[in-house]
Formats: sequence, C-alpha cells, structure tokens
Amino acid sequence: MKRYYLFFIVLIYSSMLWSQEKTISGMITDMEGSPLPGVNIKIEGTSKGTDTDFDGNYSISTKKGSVLVFSYVGMLTQKKTVGNNTTINLKLEEDSNALEEVVVVGYGSQQKTSLTGSVATIKAEKIGRQAVIQTSQALQGLSPGLTAIQSSGQPGDDGASLQVRGIGSIGNASNPLIIIDGIEGSLNGVDSNDIANISVLKDASSAGIYGNRGSNGVVLITTKRAKKGKTQLSYSTYIGYQKPTNQPKAVDALTYLRYIEDDATTQQYLANPGNTDLYPNTDWVDLLFSENGFMQNHSVALSGGTENVRTRATISFQEQNGNISNFGFERVQGRTNTDFKVSDKFDVRLDLNFRRSERTSSRAGSGVGAAYRQPAIFPAIFSDGSYALPSTGGNPVAATKLSGVGVSQSNYFRALIKATYKPIPELTLSATYSPEHSDTYGTSYAPRYQVVEFFGQPPVTIGGSNNEIGLSNTNSRGFSDNFFATAHYKKDFNKHSVGALIGYEFIKNKSTSFSAGRFGFSVAGLEVLNAGEAENDSNSGGATQNGLESVFSRINYSYDNKYLLEFVVRSDASSRFATDSRRGTFPSVSAGWRISEENFMESQNLFSNLKLKASWGQLGNQNLNDANGNPVDFPYTSLVAIGNGHYINGEIQQTAAQATLANSAISWETAEKTNIGIEYGLFNNRLNGGIEYYKNKTNDILNIDQLSLVAGLDNPRANSESLQNSGIDLEINWEDKIGDDFSYYIGGNFATVKNEVTKLAGADFRIGGSSITKVGEPLASIFGYESVGLFPDQASIDAAPSQFGTLTPGDIQFKDQLTVDTNNDGIPDEADGVINNDDRVIIGNAFPSLTYSLNLGFDYKAFDFSVSTVGVANRDVYLSRNLVQPLFNAGNIFEYHVKESWTPENLNARLPIIKAYTNGSNNSKPNSQY
Repeated sequence: MKRYYLFFIVLIYSSMLWSQEKTISGMITDMEGSPLPGVNIKIEGTSKGTDTDFDGNYSISTKKGSVLVFSYVGMLTQKKTVGNNTTINLKLEEDSNALEEVVVVGYGSQQKTSLTGSVATIKAEKIGRQAVIQTSQALQGLSPGLTAIQSSGQPGDDGASLQVRGIGSIGNASNPLIIIDGIEGSLNGVDSNDIANISVLKDASSAGIYGNRGSNGVVLITTKRAKKGKTQLSYSTYIGYQKPTNQPKAVDALTYLRYIEDDATTQQYLANPGNTDLYPNTDWVDLLFSENGFMQNHSVALSGGTENVRTRATISFQEQNGNISNFGFERVQGRTNTDFKVSDKFDVRLDLNFRRSERTSSRAGSGVGAAYRQPAIFPAIFSDGSYALPSTGGNPVAATKLSGVGVSQSNYFRALIKATYKPIPELTLSATYSPEHSDTYGTSYAPRYQVVEFFGQPPVTIGGSNNEIGLSNTNSRGFSDNFFATAHYKKDFNKHSVGALIGYEFIKNKSTSFSAGRFGFSVAGLEVLNAGEAENDSNSGGATQNGLESVFSRINYSYDNKYLLEFVVRSDASSRFATDSRRGTFPSVSAGWRISEENFMESQNLFSNLKLKASWGQLGNQNLNDANGNPVDFPYTSLVAIGNGHYINGEIQQTAAQATLANSAISWETAEKTNIGIEYGLFNNRLNGGIEYYKNKTNDILNIDQLSLVAGLDNPRANSESLQNSGIDLEINWEDKIGDDFSYYIGGNFATVKNEVTKLAGADFRIGGSSITKVGEPLASIFGYESVGLFPDQASIDAAPSQFGTLTPGDIQFKDQLTVDTNNDGIPDEADGVINNDDRVIIGNAFPSLTYSLNLGFDYKAFDFSVSTVGVANRDVYLSRNLVQPLFNAGNIFEYHVKESWTPENLNARLPIIKAYTNGSNNSKPNSQY
C-alpha cells in the first residue's frame, strides 16, 4: 500500500511541476544574425503574447509543454515547444512568397495585404542588375503603367522621362513626383546601388496624400540603411562600351551621282579611282561616330554599427564617354545614412547626400542631322589631315571636334534629420527637416579654326562668336527648405484595426541665375572673361521663388483583416496662385475585400491570396510650364517687361511696361481618378499578380487663353481645358525554387492607355505643323493627307483631283475627302475635286497605347542571370525630311530608300520616287504614307 501512496505523490508532484509557469527569454535574429525588433511571440491557443525589443530580445512567462509561435513580417513563422530550457534563441528565415510584405507609401509604410490603393513595388535587385548610368533608365518595363522614355543618347542627358498611366496635362508638367526618403528629389541623382526599394503610387488613394503634387503619380525611393552587426564592405563595378546600332546606311558616291544624274562627275570618278581628295566617297556617319563610348561605374559601401549607432556610407564614380567627339559625362556622389538610438522611445536619423557632375558637349551640337544629310561626294578630311568645307555649308565632323566645348559643372548637397518619438507603443511622433543646395556653373568657349574649301588651296578661318573668339559663363543656384511633421496612431482591438496619420508640411524654393559673355579675344586659349574686349560684354540675371504649405491626414480601418477602408485628404496652399485661389483640398477614398480570408475559402487550396479593391479621389497639379517648357512660378500676375524702351533727353532710357494680361482667378489643375482591381496569388503565392482598370480625368487644365490681338498684350492663362486617360494594368509573375540553391522567376506586365482630349480653350481643335489636338481625339494626333498609294503612270495623274506641285509617276496620291455638304444636313457627303487644306485628316496616333515587358532570370548559389525585354505597340511615328524624302534640300540618299522607293519595276513601293522636289509638292506634305 505504501508503494501506491508513493506513486500518487510522485504523480501529483510531477503535475505540479508541469503546470508551474516559468520565464522563457531569448533573442530573435535574421539568418545573418542581425536582431529583429517587433517579432511577435504568442502562446498557441491563447491571446497571451509579447514582442521583441529594439535589440531582438524578448521575455514571456508560460508553462512547460506550451507552444510558442514566432511571426514577423516577411519571415517564415516558426513554432517551438517549451521544454526544460529557459532560453530559446531563433533565426527566422525570409519568406520569399510572404504576403505580409511591408510596402512604402506616402509618409509611412503599410502591409501589402492591407493596401487598397494601386501601388506597384520594384525590388532593389531588379534595379541593380542593369548597367545604366542614369537610374531612370533602369525602370523600363518593371511596373505596369509606368513608362520610361529615353529620347537622347547624349552622355549625362540620357535619362528617361517617366509617365504614370499616360500624359495628365496639356502643355504642362506630366512627370510623376519623385520622393527620396520622404523628400522631393531627382531619380537620376540616386546611385542605383543605394536603392532599397521603389514604390509607384498610381491611383488617387495611394498618391492622394501628396495632394497638388500627386496628379501625375508618385515614385517613392527608399535608400538602404545599416543593420546592427559587424562592419561590412562591398564593392560593385561594371566596365563597358556603347555604340549606336541599326543606323541608316547612306549610298556610296557613284550611286548618289546616278540619282542626281551627274554623268560628267560620274565619269571623273571612274577615271580617277583612289583620288579621295578630289573624288571622295565619304561615310559621314562613320566619321562622326568615331569615339569608343567607354563607360564605367564603381561603387563602394561600408555598413555596420552597434545597437545605439548604425551607419551606411557609400561613394560612387560614373564615367560615360560619347561616341561623338567632345561629349562626355562624369559624376562622383556619396551618401551616409546614420541611425541613432537615443533611448527605447527616441530615435534620430541623420542622412547626408552629395554629388558633383561634369557634362561636356560640343558647341556645334551633335552634328547627327548634318552628317545624315551630307552625301558621300563631299569631302570631310583631306589626305593631308586638313578639314574640308563642303559647298553645302558646314562640316559636322570638323564642327564637333574644333568649334569649342561647353562644360557644365553641377554641385548638389542635401541633409536630412528626422527625430522619432514613441511615447506609447501605439503612437509615433516624427519631425523631418531637409535643406538642399544646388549650384551649376557653365562655360562655353568658341574658338576659331581653319578649314580648306578646295583641296590644295590655303585654309580659311571660321567659327568663333560673331566670327571672333568668344566666351560665355553662366551660373545658377537653388536652395530648398522642406519640413514636415507627422503623428501616427495604430491600435488593434478584437477584430478591429484602426490607423490614423496627421501631418503638416512646408516647402520653400529659391533660385538665382546670371550669365555673362565677351568676344574679341586677342589671345586664343585664354578662357577668362577679362581677356575679351570690354566693349563687347553682355550680362543678364534673374531670380524666382515659390512655396507650399500643407496639412494632410490618412485614416485606415480593417475588420478581421478582411474588410479594408481608407480615407485620405490633403489641403495645399501654393504661392503659384493668388490669395483667393491659393488653397485646394484633395480627398480620396478606397476600400478592399480580402476574399481569400473568408470562411468559404478555407476548403480550397488554389488561392493563397485574392483581394478586390477600388478607389476614387482627386489630386492637383501646380507645376506649370511656359511655351518653352520652363517652369512658371507666378502665372496669375501681370508680367512687366523691362528694357530699353524710349529716347528721353536724347538718350536711350530703361523703361518698364506690362507684357501679359493677368488672370488672378486661375487655380489648380484637378485630376479625378477612379481605380478598380484584383490582386491574386495562387499555389502558395508562387503565381501572383494583379489586374486593374482605371480612368483618370484631368479638369481645369491651365493653358493660354486666346484673346483678341487688339488687347496688345500676351494672352493670360485660364483653367479652360480637360483630357482623360483610361486603360488596364496587368501583371503576372511566377517565382519558385528547386532545391536549396536554385531559384528562378519569370514575369511580365502589360499596360494599355487610351488618351482623349475632352475640352479645349475656345475651339474644338488646334493645329501645329503635322499634329492636331482635337476634342474627342488623342493629344497631338498626327495630322495630314490620306494617301491612296503612288501614282503608277501619267494617266492616273491626269484623272486625279488637282493636287500640289508638278506630279510625275511615283509621287504620292492624296485622297479627296468628303468636304461638301450637298443637302445641308451638316454632314459632308461629296468631294470638291481639289486637294487643299480641307482634305487633311487625322492619320496617326503618336500616343503609345500599349506597353509591355517580359522579365526572367534565376539565381544559383552566388550567381544570378536575368533578361529584360521592353516593348511599345500601337504607336505611330511620323517620319519627315531626309528620313523619307531623299534629296530633300540637297540631302542624302540611304540604302533603304533605294530598296523601298518607287520605280517602274517596283510599283507597290512604300516610298515615293527618288527625286529632288520642292516644299510645295505632294511628297513634302504630311501624309499617311510616311
């Protein structure tokens, strides 16, 4: 019996030990050993839990045998059963397919699952894999609805212009707002190796927090920061060459002479083979593109720190040489991002960023157009090394090499200090101040140089400024102040989650500029203004400023992590508008439904994520341009022109007079945006993406109001025009792993956009050259004559309506449009038998209505491989001058002209007959054949 008593005593004692609570503590880190603050630790089956502190440490009381669940955004959740040990340390592994990804949004971040707006994220590795000098080039094809268009290949000036879901204004700025670590900046001023992630805010809900600056979308850049741990040093580089490809090839000298019917010169060429001084066969394009286009990029990063101080410092150097002489670009830039932990509740960030760049270019320009125009029968460089002066007026090869160099040197510095205080876990208070200074100095020296008009004759001296040696200097400076403060509160209770953000911001910008110049230098090569003649000096200068003051708020609500709601409102006051029209308020609302979280989805294994979302809101645009594309700071004022106006007492006196009529009632352009979309993830989110439909209406577009000429003043601006864009964004990606070492991905995105002008100031259309802006049609549609083919013979010319110039077989034939209303019903129903301006119609759409890309790659251990393809479809380009008109203005002939132009043996040709003709002929008019 005593044995049974002893057994029961041991059993009861063991139960007491098992049920007794004890304290479990430890540290949670990532796979690299860096501590993870904010890891959630819960006791499975209960509501009891805790979070790790700033250093990744935690402590929780529980019983032996209970299960601790460790979860963190972007990491795989782990479970550990409590045993005899009181310490549990864990390394959490990154979940590449995690839905709980944190996405940077305006003035904060949100979990991807809770987003209701249209936000596209671009990972840093997709940017860093591309060997480009300008970061904007690397964005091509990485996000649906984001278009990056590179229109120049000149070193330092080859950045891509960005558009988010089309052009949002007429004549004014349509580029998205670029925000770098919370402050507006230049995307090309950021080293791609410093970028941690990019968010593209495309709809009103996501971009609405930026109010009047967000109507054209927002691109948010977050730079990399240091983690606690040992110091790490990294170095990345690439070296390469670049050159133009697929350039049109000009015909040789003998072919050119055959087409201009110069038989005498042809015979001289045949009789003097090898005499290139008198009978040249010049490849002008090859001579012009004579440089190697060497480019290099080097970047060094040093990162590390303690629990109280962490710093990441980088410095990089980029060099890009042109393929044409005297073109080049160099840049040195650096960045330090430092984080200070003052206490458990108070943190400070201090970021410093600088860059210095120098861009060189030939004073004569690139010379590309002139090189394409020059026929092979004109010499460029004689056998003795002297440069020729063709009778057609100019030697682009000599001009780019000898006419002088323009140098532009830019210096930039920005500091950012941000203080964050958390009095309680649910409330975060922060204040950010960022001053910015920029300075650009330019110098352009114009020497004189020698050319030889005819081989064997003495050289002649040309060039300079006013045919003398000249020099000009320019300088511009800018300074910006940016301050914003926010308060963010987030509280979860039961199944409800509420977040609120309020903020205040002011921005002030000032800039000054001046220029000075002289010519008449007696000593060549002395590039100092004082060396020029004082009586020939000139100077000018200017200054401007603008400011913005704003308050904003965002409220987020979710129920059971299924039903999502967000409200955003921002009120802006801009100095660019008069006092009574200065402030604008921009609201937006969005909602989301996480269908995959519903109970009826529990039994299915197909969808790991399925979310329906919709948004509506209004945003503004205050960035206005003048006719030359330059920003305008005071468009509501009456501009006064100052100059030498009148003789007073026998001397010219400086006077001032009003130049522009004022309209103080002008205000914001307002963009109304609607968006509806579906996000999906299948097969444990290996297949993921989304599809969205949007419609953006821009009303009250500011453009020049057309008044009567009798006013005697330049026309004022008015909120008088509107347009809209609509389309679909589609994205699909597949990501997976094979084993532990091999991962791969393939994905693509497609975006459509339909652009339509809905209102114009005082008219239904505006014509400018070969383009027309017309209500109901895309902006700047191609405008001209509709071709019905090429005249096959003289009989068809005689039978056709009267057209332009003297026509021959092989010329373009225009369609006689219905322009006569015979029954007075308002609809033309008969042609008038004459081709004139009334027969012009819309013949093309210059607006790209479809963009697409395909991205694929794999990673194997320490190696990666990637391919990116970008395309544009459904866009018309109107070709003119020498591209489609050989011999235009004594121009050149290309090999494709010979292959594709009309001859009696090639009646179905794409291009008209090769011949010299005037501007008044059919072949010189804008037409659908081109």
